[in-house]
Amino acid sequence: GIDTQHVKWIGMVNALNAAMAAGKGKEILGKLLDDLSAYTNTHFAMEEKLMEARAYPERVQHMAAHSELRAALAKLQSEFAANRLMITIDVMHFLRDWLTDHIRVTDKALGKFLAPPPLAY
Repeated sequence: GIDTQHVKWIGMVNALNAAMAAGKGKEILGKLLDDLSAYTNTHFAMEEKLMEARAYPERVQHMAAHSELRAALAKLQSEFAANRLMITIDVMHFLRDWLTDHIRVTDKALGKFLAPPPLAY
C-alpha cells in the first residue's frame, strides 16, 4: 500500500544521505536519483489515479505538490548528467523535508478521505 511505498521512499533518501556522509555520494548518486525519480512517478501515478477515481476535493493542490517534486527531481538529474551536481546538505534537506511534509500532511489528508467511514451500529 501507500505506507509501504513511503517507507521505501524514505529509505532511498536515507541511503543517499548515508552515501554522501561517507563521501561516496557521487558513486551512487546517479542510480539513486534515477530510482527515486522512477519510484516517485509510480507512487504519484497511483495516488493520482485514486484521487481521480474518488473525486478527492483537494486533488488539484495535491497534484500540484507532486509536480513540484517531479520538477525538482528532474532538475537534480539533469544537473547530475551535466556533471554540475553537488549534492549539498540543502538538497538533502529539501528531499527529506518535502517527503516527510508530503507524507505527514498531504497524504495523511488523502488517507483520511479514502478511509471507509466507521460503521454505525
